[in-house]
Amino acid sequence: MIVLTHTHSDHRGACDELKEKTGAPVAAFHASAAPDFTPDIPLHDGDEIAGMSAIHTPGHASDHLCFARPDGILFSADHVMSWSSTIVSPPDGDMADYCASLQTLLERNDAIYLPGHGPPIREPKSYVAGLLSYRIERERAIVEALKLCPSNSWNLVDRLYSKTDPWLRMAAERNVVAHLLKLRREGKVEECSEIWRSTSLQNAHVS
Repeated sequence: MIVLTHTHSDHRGACDELKEKTGAPVAAFHASAAPDFTPDIPLHDGDEIAGMSAIHTPGHASDHLCFARPDGILFSADHVMSWSSTIVSPPDGDMADYCASLQTLLERNDAIYLPGHGPPIREPKSYVAGLLSYRIERERAIVEALKLCPSNSWNLVDRLYSKTDPWLRMAAERNVVAHLLKLRREGKVEECSEIWRSTSLQNAHVS
């Protein structure tokens, strides 16, 4: 059996060839984010598979699953990585879902995470709490920056990040966009012609 955490290319890439060579069925989240992929074994949150519990953790990808073993080991895939913070890239990536999924893991008592990228995470609860706190602080920084001056997403990256590597800047911009879309749904920011502004400024002008 092939157990797939999500359908991003770096995880699904060799899946079809592996299935063809082994004849093993593929188990993955029932609602695939890839239009050309349907799992042989569709999984839902809480399903048991290969001695593990599937935990739906959307955010990085809408079809992302973590897998928890009874011995306290959790395969966290790309939802929680040890080498870098996770990219949340809309439209399939969703920052509100990501934060909620972090909270889901915080409510568990797993002993160790084995991520899809990077070494094991041996104090997962404090690590996940730090990730969630970082996202909350980043969101506050975005709101405060927009209170000072309306901006597009790339200018916000320049104002809030020190990254110069082009790939890291791209990842940071996708996370900024994900935060902005979450904040717009919450009524805290608005967008016009790719320029974002704080709604508190508009409310202050009205009053």
